[in-house]
Amino acid sequence: MNIIFFANGKFAIPSIESIHLSTKHNLIRVITNKDKVGGRGKKNISTDVANYCKVKSINMIQIESINSTEFEAKLKSLNADIYIVISYKILPEIIFSIPRYNTINVHASLLPSYRGAAPIQRSIINGESYVGLTVFEINKKIDSGKIVNQKKISINETDNFGEIHDKLSMKAPDLLINSIDLIESNKRFSLNNQESSYAKKIDKKEFKIDLNSSSVNIHNLIRGLTPPSPYLLFDNKRVKLYNTYYNNNNNLSLGEWSIDNHKIHIGCNNGSIEVLNIQFAGKKIITVKDFENMNLNKSIYFE
Repeated sequence: MNIIFFANGKFAIPSIESIHLSTKHNLIRVITNKDKVGGRGKKNISTDVANYCKVKSINMIQIESINSTEFEAKLKSLNADIYIVISYKILPEIIFSIPRYNTINVHASLLPSYRGAAPIQRSIINGESYVGLTVFEINKKIDSGKIVNQKKISINETDNFGEIHDKLSMKAPDLLINSIDLIESNKRFSLNNQESSYAKKIDKKEFKIDLNSSSVNIHNLIRGLTPPSPYLLFDNKRVKLYNTYYNNNNNLSLGEWSIDNHKIHIGCNNGSIEVLNIQFAGKKIITVKDFENMNLNKSIYFE
């Protein structure tokens, strides 16, 4: 198939590479956002996908707006069989309906569960034991089109968002290639009748850890939002916690802390959070031993 790929984020890069190296399919263009000016030096900042395409000499179009007649005409002139969308903005119907085989998207959940902007984070925060990938045809409704193919992936209690993001990114290419084959043969995945759920965008307020929650919920929140990682306050300074686990059997009061067996234990509503690494705002991540050597006042609680 002749393919046009719409993408911005690094999640899409292994899939772009798979299509680019395919002997069966032809990657006509990659569509990605135009460079933005930012940073202290007011330099041009490219998307992860744009940087990859430059290195690999892949033909791309960098655009500021997809809602233009010129862009629509350009797409039609390229005569692609199918569009693939991963880690990109919402396409209007006038665009996603152009190709012969419509437009497909790779979503990081087992749809119809966890539709929306933050499926991986919400899955981890909710303590799910698995995540997934779904290839579906785009329509007017968010993450609601016909499902082409799915893959279920188990996760454990210590996997964080960054690790699962990268794992799913590496597993997406095989599912995507297989899905294109299914589309060519006019086959679809048989979806079980299951309830849908919505993975709303992460709000910045959620990054403040609430110690009134249970130890397991706090642990899941930390790994679900890492990176960039949520925080507590310690002596009015932000502190991030890494490599955590939960302990349901602890007598520490809220925010009280102790060090035992090379772990920091912080009291919460039900048990405590066990922490192996900690980071004060503006500082490097340190070990429990480093934290212990700071000789901090035990009367200062985490909050």
